[in-house]
Amino acid sequence: YSVTDDHNAYVGLSPLPSTGHDDQTPASADYVTGPLGRYYYPASGGSLTCLIDHGSRNVADAGLRSYTVRTDQTTDTDTVDIGFHYHHIGQVKWTWSNAEYACDYLPINSSPAIGNGSAPKIYLTDACFLYAIDPSVHQPVWYCEISNAGEFQSSPMIGSDGTLGSDGTVYVGSSAQALYAVDPDNGNEKWVFTDQNYLTGQVTSTPALATDGTIYFGQEYIFDDEPSFYAVTDTGTAGILATGFNSDGRLDLPPNYPEVESSAAIGSSGNVYFVTQEPAIYGFDADGNRLWKYELSGYGLPQQEMGLSPSIGSDGTVYLGDRDGTLYAFYPDEAHTPQTKWSYQTTGNDPASSTPVIGSDGTVYFGTEGNVLYAVKEGNLNWRHDFGHGGLAKGIYAAPALDDDGTIYVFSRDGNLYAMSTDVLGADGAVLWQVKLAVNYQQSPLPTSSPAIGLDGMVYVGGYDGVLYAIQGVLGPSNSSPWPLWRKDNAHRGKATLP
Repeated sequence: YSVTDDHNAYVGLSPLPSTGHDDQTPASADYVTGPLGRYYYPASGGSLTCLIDHGSRNVADAGLRSYTVRTDQTTDTDTVDIGFHYHHIGQVKWTWSNAEYACDYLPINSSPAIGNGSAPKIYLTDACFLYAIDPSVHQPVWYCEISNAGEFQSSPMIGSDGTLGSDGTVYVGSSAQALYAVDPDNGNEKWVFTDQNYLTGQVTSTPALATDGTIYFGQEYIFDDEPSFYAVTDTGTAGILATGFNSDGRLDLPPNYPEVESSAAIGSSGNVYFVTQEPAIYGFDADGNRLWKYELSGYGLPQQEMGLSPSIGSDGTVYLGDRDGTLYAFYPDEAHTPQTKWSYQTTGNDPASSTPVIGSDGTVYFGTEGNVLYAVKEGNLNWRHDFGHGGLAKGIYAAPALDDDGTIYVFSRDGNLYAMSTDVLGADGAVLWQVKLAVNYQQSPLPTSSPAIGLDGMVYVGGYDGVLYAIQGVLGPSNSSPWPLWRKDNAHRGKATLP
């Protein structure tokens, strides 16, 4: 009986008689101490680096994609590295600050949008500018400001020009009663949509993009008889009202004419779902016909529901958290009695404060004002993790983000980005690592910059200190999840796809 003994390492010893190949004999075991132990390899140089990529099988097959042998936390890729593996610990790879621009440390509450192609740009806003940042040089390629008096209010949404590897028009809302369309190549203004005597409020909701090109967004600070919600078409040179939606592209919601701060979600059938300040959630079809309305409990609290938007599961179920601590799962189409498929109540009625994201198995993840992350499936609790320090000084107001290796990233008002495993058997979740990012959240507006994940696993999030942080993760966004990120994808289009 023979045993294969190849792909081993020997220090000061002779290799065993091998039936295989690729044994390694480093001159010394020059281990270094790292964050989790004493047996890391140096980031570069040293005798042990000869063991890199000399294992016997593929990293994915070995289940080691989230692990490393190096102090610089470079994760194992392709062929397994020989040696003891520690779990990867996130590190800030680079930062960019708006301090040298006119806004000078103003908060980045915008959620970063990531473009297409091999060298994608990162788009984000502060109150003054829309920026397109090249991650290879950590600096803006261009930045632009509003042509009219006002501030950018929404996160950017990247349209599609139908060309693989290129970005479409970038759309962003403002306080200047307008929706802006910006050229992704140079930051030049392509057009500005205004609607005199009707669009008189602020566009704080990030626009959503339907398959047919219709752009949906809401407005806040409106008066009676003004539309709460808009449907606009991009002609290439102008934004015009989409007359196929409610006959004139405008949606009035009498008798209260409520404001719409949150961003719409679009189902695979074209149905549109959005939340108003009544408080209520509505479902409309693509022609502007109301399908259903469900009255909520606590959305009227000022400024604390801005990040909350619906998310959509693989079967079309619409998910939304309420300020009374309820997570709802709604039937997507015509009115049902009841409209809810199921609901879940948080411990102590802790208010839901983040837009939910959805795992590949249908588990719904959402954060609360009490700084707790919940994992709920079909109305039952899988687990919950309390990060501590609840109340107004803390809380999770940004949507979590799911990567393709089952890691969920959570940005808390305590200034930490947490990486957690979604493969949890215990009752309280498992934090893999955390990294301190922004400070000064104690007296700040609520942070609503939801993490974005690049295809290379880099995690991007904006801070109250005016800084964009880039933290090295492992893999890109989940490919099997129906809604892994805040607006479903890195382009922020908010559109569900067929399973």
